[in-house]
Amino acid sequence: MKLTLALRFVAVALLLGLAAMPALAGPDKTLPDGSHLVTLSVPDVECQICQRTVNAELKKVSGVQEVRFDDLNRLVSVKYDAARTDPKKIQQAIKRAGFSSHFVDPH
Repeated sequence: MKLTLALRFVAVALLLGLAAMPALAGPDKTLPDGSHLVTLSVPDVECQICQRTVNAELKKVSGVQEVRFDDLNRLVSVKYDAARTDPKKIQQAIKRAGFSSHFVDPH
């Protein structure tokens, strides 16, 4: 009986904890025009040639609409159509270009 009560307590605590997690929203945000924006850190993209290489690979992804680099912080922001692609495909394109990346929290 005590074990059942303890299990119920743990289950409720887990459910409350999961409900409070904002990470379920995903790595992107929806823009007013309905498109989506995802920002990734690309620490190894150090020069214009690197940017052009990543940009060329990203432009091959169906649904990518715009690519912008932040040189100072080594970030790339990608505007895209969520009906045609998703953040994981964008990250895979960066990997195909030969660079590592990780998502930056948009919230």
